[in-house]
Amino acid sequence: MARELESMSQYTSNVPLLQRSIQHYIFALEAWEIKVIDGSVEGKNINMDSLPIARTVAPYSLEICGTICMAIFRAFSWLCEELRAEKWLRAAAWMEYVTTGGDIHVLKLRHAKLIAALDEQASSLLKKIGAGR
Repeated sequence: MARELESMSQYTSNVPLLQRSIQHYIFALEAWEIKVIDGSVEGKNINMDSLPIARTVAPYSLEICGTICMAIFRAFSWLCEELRAEKWLRAAAWMEYVTTGGDIHVLKLRHAKLIAALDEQASSLLKKIGAGR
């Protein structure tokens, strides 16, 4: 459902619909037993000191959940919510590290198709995080 909402909102520039798709992606993470600490989709209070998820996850779910985190990153990028996008990208990078031992560069290789579809702002955020910010 999240992917369908995201697709519809992308073509109609419907911000509430895109926010709803993010919420459904978050519900999917929770269904995979990922504890979401920050599931906010709007507002100013963003704690950049932590990931939006707890680092206590079931090993079998990391691969799919990393992909979901990348989808949330992409959605927040479309909303121009750079700080939230960065938090979710960092969550995906952490899951990549736990799953494969790889870093942001491995994440980019494994999610090349999604990354190719990113806009300039999201691409620059990927570069910033890849450089160690």
